[in-house]
Amino acid sequence: MLRARCRVRLNTSRLAATRADTNERRTVMKKWSVVGSLLVIGLIVALPAPGYAQESTMTGTATDSTGGVLPGATVTATNVESGNTFVAVTDERGNFRLPVRIGNYRITAELAGFTTVNRTLQILVGQTTVVNFQMAPSTVQETVTVTADAPLVDTTTSTVGANIDPRQMSELPLNGRNWMDLTLLAPGARRNESVGLVQNRQGYTSTKVDGQEVTVMYHSSPDSEQPGYSKDAIAEFEVVANRFDATQGRSAGMLVNAVTKSGTNILAGTLGGYFRSDKFNAADFVAQRVLPYSNQQASGTLGGPIVKDRIHFFASYGFEREPKTYTYNSPYPAFNIDQHFTTHTHTVLGRLDYQFTSATRLSVRGSGYNTLFYDGANGSTSHPSAGGTRSRVAPQYFATFTHVISNRTLNEIRGGLTNYERQDQPIVKWKGGDFPYHPTLHGSSVVVSLRGYTIGADNQNIFQDTQSLRDDFTTSYEWGGRHDVKIGGEYLR
Repeated sequence: MLRARCRVRLNTSRLAATRADTNERRTVMKKWSVVGSLLVIGLIVALPAPGYAQESTMTGTATDSTGGVLPGATVTATNVESGNTFVAVTDERGNFRLPVRIGNYRITAELAGFTTVNRTLQILVGQTTVVNFQMAPSTVQETVTVTADAPLVDTTTSTVGANIDPRQMSELPLNGRNWMDLTLLAPGARRNESVGLVQNRQGYTSTKVDGQEVTVMYHSSPDSEQPGYSKDAIAEFEVVANRFDATQGRSAGMLVNAVTKSGTNILAGTLGGYFRSDKFNAADFVAQRVLPYSNQQASGTLGGPIVKDRIHFFASYGFEREPKTYTYNSPYPAFNIDQHFTTHTHTVLGRLDYQFTSATRLSVRGSGYNTLFYDGANGSTSHPSAGGTRSRVAPQYFATFTHVISNRTLNEIRGGLTNYERQDQPIVKWKGGDFPYHPTLHGSSVVVSLRGYTIGADNQNIFQDTQSLRDDFTTSYEWGGRHDVKIGGEYLR
């Protein structure tokens, strides 16, 4: 713990300053106080720093056969799918650090007079992967190849959570194809006890996609309805259920850090569908009959190179259609009219990645979510007019610029815009249009609340724009071991 003692001396002649000078001084002090507070909040010291600022981090040490460190060794990591190359040189302690993207890598360590070591490894989102090289002296050209798997446990952090890797995303079956259901595979994740749903659907989760905060806030708390993404557009994601660091948080439950897919050097695409029908269902235990049900989902993706090893694109589209019937069984038979409505949901995403050099890269993404469904409020206590249509529209734009200044220093700038429109309209409105006696009540209707029965519904329109800008500056120093210092700030409005 550091303690500082400050001695202040008052000059009596200064006490005669004018009130205007005092007010001006206070204004300046307030400005510097705000700046100082931001710098203090943005200063994070860790050992080592988490890979949250970029997609992932690769670090390690190069040694000889006796365990001595090897400074000056060149470590080259090449993404097998995209061909993107990342290069680092070991420092005087033989250490190196590389901010990399997720995926499968071919890693090479080279140094004159030593054998060349090759390794293959899968890098997952949010992890700090340790890759150590032991290089033996060699008088002839010699190469050693080592094949390794992704580590099961990240030993560089104490957070409680897990990674859902690309293999799990592509091979595990999902009823409904909601990729957030896979969060239940992570330690610490749980369902909401009242309704049995994954907590993200109830707004207890902070969700980041490519580092962009996409959680919709409603009345200062997360909304239960969040923007959706096609399962085929998500490459993998990380779940943090406990022990958030200073760059995380804003969640009463857990944090999900997802990464969208990107193009590779091979032009490829997918096309698929998921269909459910009551013809394959058994009879309901209570109703003693097969309940009507129908759901159709279709999705497609396309990605590939624009310039091999440099510029890649990826695009996806998803569609869902689900007809529903809402029944009413109130004590008033004349009012019990079934309501039929078909829910439609569209998701679209486009992404462009450009690697200028091995040290500089840019990623730009745009996505959209549009759904229209019916909130029936059906049952024995509501009139059919108590329901209405619900529209959710959420376009998003985001960009990330990453620059490796040196083997020790990295700077990453992220910025984006999210627009969320929530429009709830009653199914029955005033005859002839709006309320005739009040020009500002547009699209609403009268609501009559009787004892145990409700007639009519009102409208509710919410528009929310979220602007975000974040800068992370990471460097390292040696003082009794390697330490990483991260200084940054985030603007979220």
